[in-house]
Amino acid sequence: MSVRLAFLVAFISPCCMPQQLSVSDILNKIGETYEQLRSYQVSAEMVTKITAGEVRFNEGQADDSQGPRGGVMYASSPTPELKSEVELAVTDPGKYRLQVKDSSSEIVVISDGVTTWTYSPKKREYTEKFQSPPSGKNEKDAASVYENTFVTRYRNLAKYSSSFTLEKDKQIKIGPDKIDCYVLKLKTPRGVHEIWVDKVRFVVWHSMDSDPVDPNEVHSAYMMKGVPYQKTLTVDLKKAANFNTKLEDGLFAFVPPDKTKKVESLSPQKK
Repeated sequence: MSVRLAFLVAFISPCCMPQQLSVSDILNKIGETYEQLRSYQVSAEMVTKITAGEVRFNEGQADDSQGPRGGVMYASSPTPELKSEVELAVTDPGKYRLQVKDSSSEIVVISDGVTTWTYSPKKREYTEKFQSPPSGKNEKDAASVYENTFVTRYRNLAKYSSSFTLEKDKQIKIGPDKIDCYVLKLKTPRGVHEIWVDKVRFVVWHSMDSDPVDPNEVHSAYMMKGVPYQKTLTVDLKKAANFNTKLEDGLFAFVPPDKTKKVESLSPQKK
């Protein structure tokens, strides 16, 4: 009996093993996951790095062509790496709580759908603005750029399925847990985009987006005009919780801390 059972197990098991999903299947499941979100909480580390590309020189001057006495220089990273910690909670209709903190500043923005408070813990100042509830998904607010980074952009990835490639699976450590991920990459003439997707929840835990910097945005003292720059944004979720569960109302209410001053606008923070 044991021999027969072993034979049956060996014969049946391969048929019962889950099949590897295609790129299209994975992107569709990601889209379904994020399209259904009406409330969520995430915390993430975001790192922005700007690096210089290839620069050609002719007799010491930057030039677009390669002259007889010209050369090629690969400039090092022209700007310091910017690292920030972000926490975002969102729920319908139009309620959110956003906290962004880096080495030199911190800002908290809270909206209950009618009133929006912007608070600077370091300055101990806050503003209060009244507004109508958001009338549609396209209405912009302080949290929209982060909501796009964490959620919105993943809703329609399936339309790019022919451009993504499936790389070798990897694991990512979230707290004490190791999570198995699909790794998908999209290469374009302008840049590279990569996402690590939870094989069970189809949550994107890690993303990397590398794109050219708009020449009109080249304004840093570290950056030279005429030099091509590439901006790389890396996002690592530290927590993705309370997906489509009721969030506490207290998250979306602001109670001014003691010795905090209400102002018309927040003054710039000193670095």
